[in-house]
Amino acid sequence: MQVRLSFPVDTLAGKGGGAFGLVFSKWRGLQVARRLVVPANPGTTEQDTIRGYLATAAAAFQSVTPSEKLDWEAWAEINASNILGQRVVRPAISEYCAINVMRQINGQATTDVAPTSKPAFAVTGITSVTNTGPGTSVDIVYTHNDAAPSGTFVLVRITLALPSLMVVPRTSDFRLIEGVADVDSIQTVTASPQTMVFTAPQNFPAVGAVVGVRITPLNASYAKGVQFGSTETVV
Repeated sequence: MQVRLSFPVDTLAGKGGGAFGLVFSKWRGLQVARRLVVPANPGTTEQDTIRGYLATAAAAFQSVTPSEKLDWEAWAEINASNILGQRVVRPAISEYCAINVMRQINGQATTDVAPTSKPAFAVTGITSVTNTGPGTSVDIVYTHNDAAPSGTFVLVRITLALPSLMVVPRTSDFRLIEGVADVDSIQTVTASPQTMVFTAPQNFPAVGAVVGVRITPLNASYAKGVQFGSTETVV
């Protein structure tokens, strides 16, 4: 079928696709349109820190051996995602950077050794979120099914205050609870139930506020497991 275009839609690709702030593109074989949005780039210290971690990891990937690259490709196959019913395997460099950015957040050096499996434990619940005072500390109590914790971690993210317990926060709403400059955003797993203490949480909502909390298992290789998330009232 022939499609003829005229003003304001002159093309079905790129930001020249419309005179009213539209961007046309193809996504998974479908023609889609969205509003033209210029991303915010505040250039905060933490934003620049993450960019530095990513740059370091990307540069380090260039020195992996052919055998190591095959291992990362094998891990990419193991760690494939299911998006809208389609299996998506990320490039080896993407998996390498994801693991090594996580390591740097936790104060570790980069590694060329690829993971071989995902975490064998899961987070099973969030018991409480307690704010002990502005700028003092926040305690999060959660449960997991790791019978004998050894060399495993959890990654903790929170949102700012939400309107209510009924709100489902978006992924982009979550932040590392203590930022990239403080390694306590990744905590070593201990016996369940575990109380995690965060001594200087950034912009943490006051008592009575509702927040989204996500806790993600990490094994000794910093491979991610299935995250557990819920909305909680701060007490």
